[in-house]
Amino acid sequence: MFKACIRFLLIAVVSSVCFAEDLYIDGKDYERLPTSIRDKEDVQQLLVTDPNKVQVLFFFSYGCHGCDLMHGPFSAWTKDQRQEPNSRVKVYWYPVSFNPQWKVLAKVYYIAEALEPSGDLNDKIFDGLHKKGLKLWLEPAMQNFFVEQGFSEQEFKKAAKSFSTYQKVKRADEISLSYNITVTPDIVVNGPMASYKIELAKVGNSVPKLFAVLNYLVDRETKLLANDNVKKK
Repeated sequence: MFKACIRFLLIAVVSSVCFAEDLYIDGKDYERLPTSIRDKEDVQQLLVTDPNKVQVLFFFSYGCHGCDLMHGPFSAWTKDQRQEPNSRVKVYWYPVSFNPQWKVLAKVYYIAEALEPSGDLNDKIFDGLHKKGLKLWLEPAMQNFFVEQGFSEQEFKKAAKSFSTYQKVKRADEISLSYNITVTPDIVVNGPMASYKIELAKVGNSVPKLFAVLNYLVDRETKLLANDNVKKK
């Protein structure tokens, strides 16, 4: 029922965007980021990864209450983008490390990604932290959680101690620092010529409006990307 409600909400938002081309204002509903950010080495490396797509970066933490509110709708939105034939959108999730507990929770994200690449564990991790009070930043609780999900201790330890997990946490830190991420949840849209940031607080803590602004920017930047490709030909 919850997933059905989310899908209905997103469909309604997408429809409203078609009639809201001029409703969203730079500096009010979203922020156009300085060119200097796109010139940073870490950001440049990210941009060249998907030169023919609009990138959407979701900065979050399992420990963030606003992210607990946002992750369900954003997971559904991400799934829709990935299932869209010939999609021109690439979505990235980056866990931030604002404090020692959140840094461990960033590691939990990449352990979960290694064990279950579909992302299906995200709901259970958020629920475990925010509804069941699990202290997943402590390794015994972390290990017990993954074992309860059907993974062996050996599988958990391999993922937890892998160099890949360490590197991904480090990379997420570098990207979040490059974009000057100081609050969560935060969304960045990388278009062909410019980047934009959308914050929940800037849209009055309205999840529907956040998705309306996100869809507006993605649609606009996708059209610019298509026009740019035509010019290059």
